[in-house]
Amino acid sequence: MDLELTYDEEANAAYLELAPKDDQPRLRQVWASTEGLNFDLVLDIGADGRLMGIEVIGARDALSKEILDAASAAS
Repeated sequence: MDLELTYDEEANAAYLELAPKDDQPRLRQVWASTEGLNFDLVLDIGADGRLMGIEVIGARDALSKEILDAASAAS
């Protein structure tokens, strides 16, 4: 599987998908500590305990313009 990065410019949020959505349900979300930074990370964990995806809230502060420009538009 290729990694897929999507970006919602209006929400200023990006999502890095690490496993296909139909592979298994996301069992829980874990907020990662980003104290002192201008963005937040949310980790999606699958039923088997593996990392399924990473959401970056405040993506313009966390990721370069080149990365965001290369991302697919979020639907």
